[in-house]
Amino acid sequence: MTHPMRILVVGATGGIGRLVVAKGLREGYAVRALVRDLARATDLPARAERAVGDLTRANTLVAPLASIDAVVFTHGSNDGKSGAEHIDYGGVRNVLTALGGDLARLTAR
Repeated sequence: MTHPMRILVVGATGGIGRLVVAKGLREGYAVRALVRDLARATDLPARAERAVGDLTRANTLVAPLASIDAVVFTHGSNDGKSGAEHIDYGGVRNVLTALGGDLARLTAR
């Protein structure tokens, strides 16, 4: 038996992220939702695994990225240019840093 592809949804508690989590589960993926605060993830589907991490700190992303086949970025800041640089672009950079040499498929939605 083959195991389903495991995806990490970054921004899983946002409006689009919630839709991606639900769609991923419907499509048969094993979905891990990256969240900063577990309290905000209570209404995600029960089958979605939750992983706590902070996009601004690469060291907190290593465990959530473990055994992931693909990363779907749905996150976004609303803090203007500094938020975009620190969270949006910086978050992608930190995910790549945390992946190290591991291969993962990256997707932005």
